[in-house]
Amino acid sequence: MHHRLALATAVLVAIGLQLVLYVAGGAPLPLTGEERALTGPDAYMRLLQVERLWLSGDWFDRVSPLTNFPLGETLHWTRPFDLLLLTGAAPLSLVLETPRDALYAWAVVLGPVLQVVGLFVLSWGTRPLLSDRAFVGAALLFCLLPLAHGTFAPARPDHHGLQLLIAFTQMMILLRALHGETVVRPLLAAGLVAGLGLWVSPEALLGILVLSLALGLLWLVHGAPFLAAIEHYFWGLALATVAGFLLDRPPGEWMTEEHDRISIVHVALTVSLAVTWAALAAVRPLRDAGRGGRLAAGLAGAMVPALVMLALFPRFFGGPFVDVDPRLQAEWFDHIREVKPLLSAEPRTLGVLVLALGPLLAALPLALLRLRHASAAGRQDAVLFLVAMAVPLPLALAQARWAPYVEIGLLLPWVLVLVAILGWERPWPRLAGRPVPLRVPAFVAVLAGPVIVATGLLAGTPPAAGEGGACPWPEVAPEIRGLAEREGRTLGLLTFVHQGPEAVWRTGQGVVGSPYQRNHLGILDTHSVLRATDMEEARRLLEERRIDVVVLCREGHERLRYAEDGDSLFARLMDARAPDWLSPLPLSSAAAQAFVLYRVAATP
Repeated sequence: MHHRLALATAVLVAIGLQLVLYVAGGAPLPLTGEERALTGPDAYMRLLQVERLWLSGDWFDRVSPLTNFPLGETLHWTRPFDLLLLTGAAPLSLVLETPRDALYAWAVVLGPVLQVVGLFVLSWGTRPLLSDRAFVGAALLFCLLPLAHGTFAPARPDHHGLQLLIAFTQMMILLRALHGETVVRPLLAAGLVAGLGLWVSPEALLGILVLSLALGLLWLVHGAPFLAAIEHYFWGLALATVAGFLLDRPPGEWMTEEHDRISIVHVALTVSLAVTWAALAAVRPLRDAGRGGRLAAGLAGAMVPALVMLALFPRFFGGPFVDVDPRLQAEWFDHIREVKPLLSAEPRTLGVLVLALGPLLAALPLALLRLRHASAAGRQDAVLFLVAMAVPLPLALAQARWAPYVEIGLLLPWVLVLVAILGWERPWPRLAGRPVPLRVPAFVAVLAGPVIVATGLLAGTPPAAGEGGACPWPEVAPEIRGLAEREGRTLGLLTFVHQGPEAVWRTGQGVVGSPYQRNHLGILDTHSVLRATDMEEARRLLEERRIDVVVLCREGHERLRYAEDGDSLFARLMDARAPDWLSPLPLSSAAAQAFVLYRVAATP
């Protein structure tokens, strides 16, 4: 680790930046009362899942009974992040009134806590490379990576921050091993960390691919020690994956093929990788083989597990969403910002691209120069840098959600460029016979150039509308709860899909839609009702769903999907032209400004 003062400075910088950026974004942190809020639907849904686990103790329960109402929804989320939330919330419950209060308080700070853990990982991994001052600078940049920072935001208890931290930790273990005495034993730990990531979600396959490819290239170039490192990495990966699989699934589900959460599919993948590479490592002539032999063996080490998966689980190659209802692509996924292309001519998207990935223009040349001119360890870590930047890059250009992985890959070569500029001594280039000192302008250009260019691109462009829009649920939730209390039962609500989890969290009532691929019926039914121009068809769907109340936000961004047809049910409700089987319910003045609320009449 770096000096304690450097670490303390980095932690304080991280906390200060989190507070400044969060408050500057107009998001206060109320910890009690109706006004407390979280960021995004996943945050509310996650706390609902963990609260249910806390109160019931049913480890294997995956059903969300109040979404996809009245049928319930089976979630694809696994338990590691739930455990992280429970671990922090349990001691807080000793001083706070309810489990929900404790979960909320811990959820507010968990993202920044994960970012601070990332700083300690950064310090440990870069101790051989960065001085204390350089580490503080690297910590500052780590906290300012624009898209990665969002995964660590306050009040966003979301497993994506944990997943990014796991991928970064693997990279730091390999980096430290490359500058240490052995690369073999540390890679077992890296494999265990990777297996934990696979238990969290199949998103970890990207980090596993990065480290596997980096190790394969290092073995191809440098030989024997890296063959043992690959073997250890895959054994660690397989052991942790099997453990996560056994812990997360009851025996009755052990043979269930699922691709969006850990299942027998991922056990087969990791075990086949471990067995294949253990067999290769056991071939003595291969340890001293030339590059041609190593290349052939490496291709075999990739092809054998691929053929195993093709024979046993061919749908694995369709990706984690291979089982998703095809109708959701147009109805839902095409409208989610994080799965839209980051490569676009649209000024706002282009500005985000430059801001997030602009440092590649400095980081890539540094890694290439290091690959050619650095010491042996420097050339080896250059391989890691290049793979960590190159592998996620096409994914990030196709879907913005992968860009944080490029950011953590470019971080260290970007920092090394800045360190090299600060250490740049004369002779300076000469212009008209006079030296031109370029250290300061070069430093500013490399450090702030992407921000300056992105600011120019973003200037004057309207802010991107969020999926949820400005919908103050605290204003309307008490009135819905009051209605449910008067009727003495759980009500069924129809509201925007993206707002379903928050509606459940605040009202305790059931909703049809939630923004998750397994709730395809709830998503499609919500869209069908709100787009319906046949009022009897809309009524039939609402009755099938046992819906009592329709509650719609006037400003929710999702409204744009339903407002095109002026004769749709949604348009009629917005214009107070409701069919006679929908009765408007009174709202307080504040709630009425943001919502419309209708009672569905019972069929006579």
